[in-house]
Amino acid sequence: METMNKLTPSWKPEEYEEYLNLKAAEQKRNDEAKKDYHKHIIQSPSFVVESVPPSKVEEVLRVAKLEVIGQEMEKAKQQIIKLNSPFKEKEIAALKLNYRNFCRQLNHFETKKRLLEKGTEVKDKDGKKFELFDLLYIIDKLRMEIELMKLDLKLYGLSHDNCIGSE
Repeated sequence: METMNKLTPSWKPEEYEEYLNLKAAEQKRNDEAKKDYHKHIIQSPSFVVESVPPSKVEEVLRVAKLEVIGQEMEKAKQQIIKLNSPFKEKEIAALKLNYRNFCRQLNHFETKKRLLEKGTEVKDKDGKKFELFDLLYIIDKLRMEIELMKLDLKLYGLSHDNCIGSE
């Protein structure tokens, strides 16, 4: 019994009150985390887990959900860092420049595509003949890159409409 007394802290009433408040706050955070965890829905088509033993499917889904939540947290952290970076203005300037250049390239290649569709032979700067599938690939790639840049512009609170012809 004497050992037990040595391990039990002797707190002043206000310290014990603070301890209880901290424990209550921790319990509240845990309850909110459980609610958030259960609200978070992940996609899990049956064909994805069909090779997993049925007794382990719930475990796989639980681990996957935790991993997805962790990735969302990491994404949010990276965006907060990006928004508060000391290099923010430089990053925004580079983003605007790249956005404008990608839009110009897209227009250039779409024009080449229209010419090719009309039957006009189209060549690159080295004189090599363009094929339609080459142009379609380049156009698709540029469109996807432009969409990603729009998301970055939105993160900075900017509109892509302000990037073209803003000088």
